This record gives sequence, C-alpha cells and structure tokens, in this order.
Amino acid sequence: MTFSKKFPIIFIVDQPINNRDFNRFRIKDFIDNGYNTKVLDLSLSNNKNSNCKSDLLLRYNKIIYSISNKNEILNFLNKINKNSIVISLSSVNSNTFFIYKTLSNYKIKFGFLSFGTNPDFYQFISNNFLRNFLRNLKNEFIFFFTKVYSSFYIVGSKADIDRSKHHILFNNKSEYIFYHNLDYDLFLEEKLKNNKIIKDKYAVFLDEANTNH
Repeated sequence: MTFSKKFPIIFIVDQPINNRDFNRFRIKDFIDNGYNTKVLDLSLSNNKNSNCKSDLLLRYNKIIYSISNKNEILNFLNKINKNSIVISLSSVNSNTFFIYKTLSNYKIKFGFLSFGTNPDFYQFISNNFLRNFLRNLKNEFIFFFTKVYSSFYIVGSKADIDRSKHHILFNNKSEYIFYHNLDYDLFLEEKLKNNKIIKDKYAVFLDEANTNH
C-alpha cells in the first residue's frame, strides 16, 4: 500500500493529541512533506469534559477537527475525499463501530496502528487457545454480517503482527505496513552525533506500561 500526496491522510484519535503524538505517529512528517493531513479528534465525543484547548490544537486548528457527537462525525466522513486513507489510533467498540462501517460503505481504506506489543501481552495471546479461538470466531461473525474489516495494520515486530490478528476487525485480506517506533529514530539520531551520552556502566529499564510496574 502506498500513500499519495494527491489524497488526504486522515488520523482518528480518541484522546486529546499532544506534541509527542504528532512526532511518534509521524503526523508532523506527513504535514511537513506536503501531504494533505487531517486529524479527527473524538475525545470530546467520548468525554464532554475533555480539555482539548492545547497549543497544538491552536497551532494546527486547520487540520485538527474536534468533534463532539455522532452526527458531526458522520458529516465529517461524508465530506472527505473517497480516495482518502484513514489511520486509526482509536479503539473499536459499540460507540465507534459506525465510523468503520461508514468508511467501509464509502469504500475508503482504513487501518490501525498495532505496534509496541508488550512481552506479557504477547505471551498471554500466544498461550490462550480458547480466547484465540473465540476471538477468531467473533471476527468471522462480524465480517460475515457487516463486511467491515481493516485494510491494513501498521506493525513493527512479529509480536505486533500476532496481536493484530486478534484485533476485532482483522481479516485475512488485511495487509501489513512495517514501521518502527519513534524511540528507534531518536536512537539513530544520537548515534549519528557519535557522542557517548553515558560513559559509565548502566542498566536499562524496559517499561511495559503495566499496572504497578
């Protein structure tokens, strides 16, 4: 799958977006390289008390669309170019499924980010046969009745690929786009500087984002 500057790249987020998100999801790179980039912000739709008045929103107010209800979302989707590519950072649930159903009806390609899989989660899905079987059955059920599936997944490892197969909209037709995390880019930037930041012995803490970690 290729991204064309002719057609919009639309990111869907369900939490207020910040500067780090703009960098780690490469939204800023798309903008800086001349892509027609838009961000559909669902945080107000999920939480009416969400505080979206950030410097980022003010700076990119022409591309970030903060939407507060279902009708506004449908109106936004109805107006976008049908050759757009949608990259979702949002979860799929009973409140958001209509978004992907609408995109599917318009034949707009959409996909999800699926990278940074934690080792414990990978082990859990690898060793849980019953859960995996029921998830696959549920996916087939959803596709059979709705014909909605993710066109692609953006992944960075085999663990990410395996996790994507348990996503609610995964289908055998789904493609993979390979990618690496922002941290690796930051590492390469420091390596190019050829500076030893730490000269003494050190330990590395691998943060798995777990409760009480």
